[in-house]
Amino acid sequence: MLESALYQEDLKKINEVVFSGEELEQKNVLITGGTGLIGSCLVDVLLFRNEHLGTHIGIWVLCRNEARAKEVFGTYLDKEYFHLIVQDVSVPLPPDAPKSMDYIIHAASKGDPNSFVTDPLGVMNANVLGMHWLLEYAKQVKVKKILYLSSGEAYGKVDLPEDLPISETMTGLLDSLKVRNCYGISKRAAETMCVSAACEYQVPVCIARLCHIYGPTMTTGENRVIFQFLRKALDQEEIVLKSEGLQRRSYCYVADAAAALFTILFRGAPGEAYNVSNEKSVVTIRGLAEILGSYAGSGVKYEQQTESERRGNSGIMHAVLDNQKLLELGVRMEYDMEAGLKRTLEIMKEQEDEKRNRDCHMQLQ
Repeated sequence: MLESALYQEDLKKINEVVFSGEELEQKNVLITGGTGLIGSCLVDVLLFRNEHLGTHIGIWVLCRNEARAKEVFGTYLDKEYFHLIVQDVSVPLPPDAPKSMDYIIHAASKGDPNSFVTDPLGVMNANVLGMHWLLEYAKQVKVKKILYLSSGEAYGKVDLPEDLPISETMTGLLDSLKVRNCYGISKRAAETMCVSAACEYQVPVCIARLCHIYGPTMTTGENRVIFQFLRKALDQEEIVLKSEGLQRRSYCYVADAAAALFTILFRGAPGEAYNVSNEKSVVTIRGLAEILGSYAGSGVKYEQQTESERRGNSGIMHAVLDNQKLLELGVRMEYDMEAGLKRTLEIMKEQEDEKRNRDCHMQLQ
């Protein structure tokens, strides 16, 4: 968990607005992709609830990298309620996996554009095989609900005027012969697996179609555009824009996304999909660069893309998600685009200052 007072405020707020009290008392929760941007925030919400609000939640975290798990969760690894499963999500859970599991959140996925062109089969396996084995497990343990974290990329290219957002009933084109579409196509296939399991085996499953999520829980190896921009802004360097930046996107601060995801888990209708986006956070990539360049006082410069970067482009200019269905569940977003970016930078700076102080203390010893 991040050692940040601001981040702790985020976790406290999520617990206040989402949980009514007893939803997770004495329940077991499995979160895959638990060290990622979104998964780690979801785990932190539960850790905060156990540590500060006196609940008793069994937390099971699946991830591929044990060293990364130790870095993210630190001393919580020794807690009696915390359980770590280190494996690839695309293979079955181990034989000693718990025989009782109340909720599953499938957040494991390779969502960075570099993986789409360098490891497309790995991307597809995590999405499709990962979903298959978790649904098989969900059937065996008779879960109360399983939540699949899909993506707005599952829509493909939707033919809409720019001023209209994409709703859950729409479907666009995805060229199956384009390697870059390994992500969107496998997310779409996994969604169909979910509704098929709901229909054939009555597995209670909901789908969250996420927009572009950002926040201080991003991993150091992230190569998505917004994370590159944030890192440049934090270091007060020029923001590098490698296109005209006219692509228009929905964004959402990670704490707002986590609150929305827990709301879908508890209140979402089985077999339904919900867009997770913020109507107050719609901006072009150029607009995003300009906001962060202004914060950093460094400005924006333009460079040519490499061939590898061009292959990772989606080619979709308009990807704004309609969140009306989410709002009807009672979700309210706290942070607009500028406030969310500012908070992310503040928490990242807190973290860097804390690390610097620790390093100095160790040197003095």
